[in-house]
Amino acid sequence: MNKHLLITLIALLAGCSQKAKIEPDQSQSETFATSEKDKLISLSKYTVEELKETLASRRDKTLSPKNQSPELLQATDSEILNVVLEKEKALYGPVDRRKDYCDIQDPKKLLVANSVAAIVSPDHFTEVDGAFRLLGSTLQTEQHLCSGESFEHQIVAASCTSFVVSSRMVATAGHCVDGIKSSRIVFGFRTERDAQNGVVTKTSIPAADVYTPVEVVAKMKVDNGVDYALVKVDRDFSNHPALALNLEGKISVDEAVYVLGFPSGLPLKMADRAFVRAVSPKGYFVSNLDTFGGNSGSPVLNSNTHRVEGILVRGETDYGSKGGCKIAYVCPSITGCRGEESTLISVLSDLIKANKSNDPVLVPITKSFSSGPRLSGAGNNYSGEYVVYSDPAPDGFRISDYSGSLNGDRSCGSWATCRTAIEGNRVAFRFQLQGHNEWPPPGQATSEGTLIVTYGPMK
Repeated sequence: MNKHLLITLIALLAGCSQKAKIEPDQSQSETFATSEKDKLISLSKYTVEELKETLASRRDKTLSPKNQSPELLQATDSEILNVVLEKEKALYGPVDRRKDYCDIQDPKKLLVANSVAAIVSPDHFTEVDGAFRLLGSTLQTEQHLCSGESFEHQIVAASCTSFVVSSRMVATAGHCVDGIKSSRIVFGFRTERDAQNGVVTKTSIPAADVYTPVEVVAKMKVDNGVDYALVKVDRDFSNHPALALNLEGKISVDEAVYVLGFPSGLPLKMADRAFVRAVSPKGYFVSNLDTFGGNSGSPVLNSNTHRVEGILVRGETDYGSKGGCKIAYVCPSITGCRGEESTLISVLSDLIKANKSNDPVLVPITKSFSSGPRLSGAGNNYSGEYVVYSDPAPDGFRISDYSGSLNGDRSCGSWATCRTAIEGNRVAFRFQLQGHNEWPPPGQATSEGTLIVTYGPMK
């Protein structure tokens, strides 16, 4: 590869996983709109080398791309990178759309991730004196991978994925529940950053995040049709609320979707920037998500509403052979291959509602949080930043509404700056107060910040 191209592409790729990956721009937002899909299809007629040359020329003005097509030159970096992702998953080592937990930035997706659990079979865990530890070999060993494949050195411990649908029940794929009573439902198998900003995989799991399946409430597996299961566990979930489910609605072709799960049994991953390609009258839909075995049972969510639209149940071949070892199978285009198939969650509507009948009836909860009196800056200066944090949502609830305000000397927008947003699993109200230069020194006064948060039941 040309040295300039290599430097450019390395600079564009970043992430906390063992292999680099591309984070979407904020301008890409949560949706993968039809216009974006059309753009990818339109740009896919150019070769990978032409796409790389265009990117390189934007960062090194001494370079000039051979192809001067206006369409190519007017495309954004993100649009070109998306096409490269689809056309070639080996820029400098494999690149795909899966992200480790520590790469996820969106607070709403982090909330979803908190309610997605691995199904771990008996040969992949030990329990000694209340301590639960995951066991497994690396992905490279497990799959006999060629060197350089994504996540090759991460541990493989999960057999399938599940997600919370009520206070004591998870949904998964029907083909995942044979012998499940000897398995465990495990939250927290994921990558995180340590104190030195390094990346570690959590394999020692607190007992509070490990649950034992006790009953398969419902199960169905139809070849080329619906595939699902509902499983009750030994006790109510703690700090893992039920996800919002689209039990009544329908999903449409070109709808933007993302998925969270344990591809190939790896630590939790998210794959996004995908869309629905087809909806079958047989009760499932087809998408172009980057999923693998182990993602079976994963929630597939609407990128705009963050409601579960389906359960990932089957898809394309995961790996192919190359010179005696295996590599991740790469589809030739965003519209190629059979696609990944998901059972519509609405198929389970009556079953989920019937089995939630014993769950407590939940009503919205509104709480108020205060900073207490806080001193403004001196004279014309602003104070430092004050922060009011809410509590995390109680079990079975989600953050549904919030607002911040100031009382006393200042108000938001009048000699004060205010910002309210979800940060992780709670809400933060941040504010700064300007002093009074028209008063004698020090020209200070007090204001109180108030944060009001409503927690709505997870439906």
